[in-house]
Formats: sequence, C-alpha cells, structure tokens
Amino acid sequence: MKFKKIQTKILATLLPVIIAAMAILTIISGMQSYKQIQSQSRQTMIKTLSGQDAEINDKMNAIKSQAQMFARSVESTYKTTSIDEYMKMTSTAMFDNDMIRGMGIWFAPNAYDPSQKYMGPYCYKDGDKATVTYDYSNADYDYFKQEYYTKTEKSKNPIITDPYYDATSKSIMSTCAVA
Repeated sequence: MKFKKIQTKILATLLPVIIAAMAILTIISGMQSYKQIQSQSRQTMIKTLSGQDAEINDKMNAIKSQAQMFARSVESTYKTTSIDEYMKMTSTAMFDNDMIRGMGIWFAPNAYDPSQKYMGPYCYKDGDKATVTYDYSNADYDYFKQEYYTKTEKSKNPIITDPYYDATSKSIMSTCAVA
C-alpha cells in the first residue's frame, strides 16, 4: 500500500510500534504488580501468623504453668485432700482459661488409695457447668499406657501431647501433663 501523505505514512508506521510497546508495557506492569502483591500478601501473612503463634505460645505456657502448680499442690496434699476437693479446684481453674476443656489427676498405681490401682478422676466443661467422670480410671482405658502418662514419667517438665481423638469427650484434643 502506498500512502500519498507523509502523515499517513508516519501514522501507519508508528501506530503498530506504539500499540506493541503499550501491550508490552501493560504485560510487564501487570507481572510486576502481581509479584509485588504476592510479596506484600506473604509478608502480611507471616506477620499475622507470627503474632498468633506468639499468642498461642503464651497461652500454652500459661496452661503448662497452671498444670505444674496444680501437680505440685496435689503432690504435697494428696494424703490429706479428698478427690471431691480436687475436682472443685479443677472446675474453678478450667473456667478461668477458655483453652482448657478439662482437668484430671492420674495417680500412680495404688498411690492415692492402696486398694485402687486406677485413680484418675477427670473434670470437664459441660456447657457452663463442670462434670466429673471416672471413664479414664479403669483397666480398659489403662492410663498407665497413654502417651501423656508415659511421657511425663520421663520428664520433670510439663509436656503437651500431639492432638488425638478422645472417645469419651468425642473431640480432638491435646493433653498437657506434669508428673
């Protein structure tokens, strides 16, 4: 095609170059924006997760501390304190912390009562009230073989188990235990 006017020739030559350059700039700009948005999203997510991680660790450390204080109290008073009194203490303590769903005491064989091998009362939240169960205090459950019991025998520090399904409470939970 021959153009008679110089303006038409320039326009016919430059217009495709300008359109191609604009298209390339748009693609590059879009890719750079995508990368920057991804990077900012990742940084925001990491900051948020770090904050939540620290908050959860603080709560878990508070639970460990509470469990350790309770264990030391039981250790020094179990010969003079009734199970009912302990269960009253646990029901009060567990409603002070929304992460705690229940608390129990699992004594060594025949330690609390020489005639009973299993003594493991457990108090759990049942709505807005506390309920005590002895479902964990028998040969069928055999708490001496449970992870939370065996690991605490080997440690002086509180341990938190990996999450597991608990058939009695019909829920997934972790246990914080202290020997």
